Amino acid sequence: MVDLYTEGSPNNSLAKEGRGNSHTGTVFKPYGKTGPAYIVHNTSGVYVEPLAKFGPTHTWAIMGIRRPGTKEHPYKK
Repeated sequence: MVDLYTEGSPNNSLAKEGRGNSHTGTVFKPYGKTGPAYIVHNTSGVYVEPLAKFGPTHTWAIMGIRRPGTKEHPYKK
């Protein structure tokens, strides 16, 4: 899972209260492919975009990466 942030999101006020993200996504890399990894996220529609699109000089920024269900990042009940 990746924690995402984008300028102008109506969820940004909530983002400042928690981890700093306004959205979440999932990292996806097609099995057996040598090409780029992608991030799948839903912002009023599902998008599959190259990982390279996410960074401090782009519209989207990655605020954190985590693996839910592990000791460090347990699932919430």
